[in-house]
Amino acid sequence: MKTCLFCTESCSPISNVGGGDPSDGDEEHQQREETNLLEFEEDSIALQEQLRAFLIISKILKIPKAKFCQLLQQNGGNFQPETWLGVCSSCGESVSQFYKTLQQVSKLERKLAAIEAELLVKIHNSNEQRLPCGNAVQEQIRNVVITTVNSNESTFHFKPS
Repeated sequence: MKTCLFCTESCSPISNVGGGDPSDGDEEHQQREETNLLEFEEDSIALQEQLRAFLIISKILKIPKAKFCQLLQQNGGNFQPETWLGVCSSCGESVSQFYKTLQQVSKLERKLAAIEAELLVKIHNSNEQRLPCGNAVQEQIRNVVITTVNSNESTFHFKPS
C-alpha cells in the first residue's frame, strides 16, 4: 500500500487519481470515472500513470525540470510513477479539479489572445487614418502598436483596409 504524496494517507496506486477505489462500484465512483479527464484506453495504463504523474510534478508541484531530471537520474532514469507515487481519492479529486480548471484557464487564455489579435488587427488596418481629434498621446500609442504589429505580421491575419 502506498501513501498519498499530498496528505500521506494510505492510498491506491496513482491509476486512481481523480476517482475512488475502483472496487467500490458505487454510483459516485462511476460518475467520477466517466468525468475523469485523464482517462485512457485499458492498454495505455502506463501512459496514463506517467501523464498524471507529470501533471502533478510539473503543473501542481511546479518541480523545476532540472530538479526532476536530477531525480530521474538518481533513480536510473526510470519514470515509473506506479512504483513511487500514490494519491488518495480525496487528493485525487483535487488533482482532477486542478486539471479541469487548468483546461478552462487555457481555453480562456486562447480566447483572450484571439480578442487581443482582433483589436491589434483593427489598429493595423486603420494605420493610414489620422485621428480626428489630433490627440498626440493616442497617436503615439497607435504608432507603437502598429510598429510592433508590423514586426510580427506573420502572427496576425490582416484584412485589407
